[in-house]
Amino acid sequence: MTRQRQHLFLQFRYCFLLLVFLLVFTSTDVEAQGEEGGNSCDDSKCRATRIHPWVDNDTEWTCYVSPGTDVRDLCPDGLEGRIIPNSLTQTDGVDFELFTCCALDYVGPVEQTCSDIACSSPDWEGGGNCWGDGFQDPMTCRSAKYRFPRRTGMVSLIYVQYVCCTSPVGKSDSSMRELFIARIIWMALSAITLFSSSILIGGILWSPNARSQGYNLYLIFLAIPDALANLMILVRNGLTVSNTPAHPTVHVFLVSYEYFYASSNMWLNAVIVGQILQVLRKSKMCIKIAPLSVKTVFIQAGLTYAWAILWFAWAFILYSRALVWFSLPTVVNIWIITRALIVGPPLLYLIGVCVHIWKYKLLPRSGRTRVLSLYFLRVVIVFLVTWVPYFVIFEIAFNVT
Repeated sequence: MTRQRQHLFLQFRYCFLLLVFLLVFTSTDVEAQGEEGGNSCDDSKCRATRIHPWVDNDTEWTCYVSPGTDVRDLCPDGLEGRIIPNSLTQTDGVDFELFTCCALDYVGPVEQTCSDIACSSPDWEGGGNCWGDGFQDPMTCRSAKYRFPRRTGMVSLIYVQYVCCTSPVGKSDSSMRELFIARIIWMALSAITLFSSSILIGGILWSPNARSQGYNLYLIFLAIPDALANLMILVRNGLTVSNTPAHPTVHVFLVSYEYFYASSNMWLNAVIVGQILQVLRKSKMCIKIAPLSVKTVFIQAGLTYAWAILWFAWAFILYSRALVWFSLPTVVNIWIITRALIVGPPLLYLIGVCVHIWKYKLLPRSGRTRVLSLYFLRVVIVFLVTWVPYFVIFEIAFNVT
């Protein structure tokens, strides 16, 4: 075994050990959360209703009621609603009081344990609300005091309502614990992918001969967005699992990067396909082929990155302000069109090139240009096996829900 293989073996062993450690850490942390979450009063159980912040003809649960409201029956069975002393507040000139849900035999102080104004799941209006799907819209908090998310049990579309509490969720809410475990596994896999991308980039840059070849530079410019995407995943999930307070804009930035990642990867692969097509045509006509220059690759990658930055900016604007300017159905259609414009043109171009190559039998099975065949097949696999199924499944889930 060569020294390089030994080094890679050790690095993958360390990644595997990291995954095992994170899983062990997860199980112990979940148990700790279960032990801390047994409050006798729980604001996440409030069953007073108010208008949903952005879904028409829908409601959400709240602990805010008009002064004088009988709250005793505004809780699930086995719990009793009690007004929190000195909780009178005013919103838009209207008075409200806070209540909480306590065990029937509870005799301790009645205090606020959760808040629905500390949530930081992006609301598409420049702020945050208490509705998230757990992944694209994380159930996170922005308050140092109320920083532990807890589900209320209300569901709307694909989103679940939550509140931010002073203590972690108890053992009874298995969904939150399962989501916690899923994020830890996601982080471990992203760490391995980030490491692999970094090894690829470093390996090519380390070798003067490798980095002087244009097609190797294509691999670097494809790996950079991939590495950054996994870094963003680590940051986003790290903030969530550690219950670190963060403003909604932070989450908007992190999730918007996915559109830079998708567009840069797909459009740069389309550029590579076009470059390979030119070489295959010249080879078919026995025209001398000049080596792909480093300058050409940098220009192509730079323009592709600039195009991808525009998609990132557009996604950031939509996540931040979409519901300020448009209705929810319009926003849904805008997202569908956005993803179609990112995926459609490079995919149709790839299909057109494949048909052209097949029709004119341009793909060699042997000879010096055979390596281009393998390179071209890699691009096709990236499109058809990874990106296309991802977007198809995403659109099906998005439209069904």
